[in-house]
Amino acid sequence: MKTNLTFTQLLTFILFFTTSFFCIQNATAQVEDKTPQTEEVKSDTITSKEIHLIVEQMPEFPGGVEAMIEYISNKLQYPPLVQATGAQGRVILRFVVGKDGKIQDVDILSNDLAFENKSLSKTINFMGVEKDLDIKTIQFIAAQEAMRVVKSMPKWNPGIKEGKPVSVYFTMPFSFRLK
Repeated sequence: MKTNLTFTQLLTFILFFTTSFFCIQNATAQVEDKTPQTEEVKSDTITSKEIHLIVEQMPEFPGGVEAMIEYISNKLQYPPLVQATGAQGRVILRFVVGKDGKIQDVDILSNDLAFENKSLSKTINFMGVEKDLDIKTIQFIAAQEAMRVVKSMPKWNPGIKEGKPVSVYFTMPFSFRLK
């Protein structure tokens, strides 16, 4: 069952994304030279030993922000089990856009999905079966859906530092809201 993002969800995503982008750009101007701009990574999937946090030109989804929003709205599905519980919230992912533009090392930074009454578990009737679900299970299901969408993305335009493509961390929020 596919549920497209509503206009409000899309607007929320755009506002959050652009606010985050401008905060990052603003932070770029305030970073001192002694602050490390890279992290050492011990992963076999990364093609470079350095993953940058801030570069001259940040990675970009092919076609820009509008194309990325359209891609996400077409691919992201509100998991039916999560929908049935009424859980809502935001999942924030961090991933690496490699110097070749491929998405790598997708991780969950934050997951604040919660039931309406803030309880830790909920019993629901899902497809004729009584299920007792805890919030951690629901958070996991929603995070896996967000990760699925990110991992399915086409190659990005890589980040550029000193005129060369480099691996860069990228952070992306996903909102799960019921109408």
